Amino acid sequence: MLQIAICDNEPLHCKELTRYVEHTVQYRQANIRTFQKSKQLLDLIHQQKYAPHIAVIEVCMPDTDGITLAKYINELLPNCQIIFFTSYLSFALDVYSANHVYFILEQQLPQRIGPAMELALSNLQKKYAQIQVQKLNSFFVISVSEIQYVERTQRKTQVITTSDLYFSGSSPSELIGACELFVRCHQSYWVNLKYVLGMENGCFHMQCGAHIPISRSYQHEARTFFFRSALITTA
Repeated sequence: MLQIAICDNEPLHCKELTRYVEHTVQYRQANIRTFQKSKQLLDLIHQQKYAPHIAVIEVCMPDTDGITLAKYINELLPNCQIIFFTSYLSFALDVYSANHVYFILEQQLPQRIGPAMELALSNLQKKYAQIQVQKLNSFFVISVSEIQYVERTQRKTQVITTSDLYFSGSSPSELIGACELFVRCHQSYWVNLKYVLGMENGCFHMQCGAHIPISRSYQHEARTFFFRSALITTA
């Protein structure tokens, strides 16, 4: 599932930005989180508890400024798409010291956040279209769309496709986290909704015959995106 972080020290600005972003990603499976301090976001990333695919960052943050925050994110999450915004045009050149996809003046947010998000999403789609996996001592490149589900076991990720079983040393969020087809339903499982036949008795029933458990903590999210996916498919 797509993870989007919004970082702005003003609560009202966070709410407004959330509305803009929700409008842009309304037909995609996305989780939007807001942060009023740079440190809150950075600590979660450092602790490997959160890995946003897109970060919308106010340049003028009171604790750690947005450009410094973006540099840290560039280092820790190189695929994360950074969108800067600020009220001050004087920062237009400074932001180029960090990798980013868009710079928006705050007064232009209603008009510019849509194109900025679409560019970020397009970049992510290209990055996550294919992944490298392993089987025995050989490496393969497979399409993410072929994956039915992934399971994290200890320090390895099992990748179950339509035709075979592979492994990867990367975490599930690194492999398929930005792909809107996938939803996390358990501490260890991510499923591709494209291959879900139904949901019953606390499990996703997959085309391959597997019954993937849905834990209580992920039940609401799993149900929401399963039924949304079903509605979009039948529309």
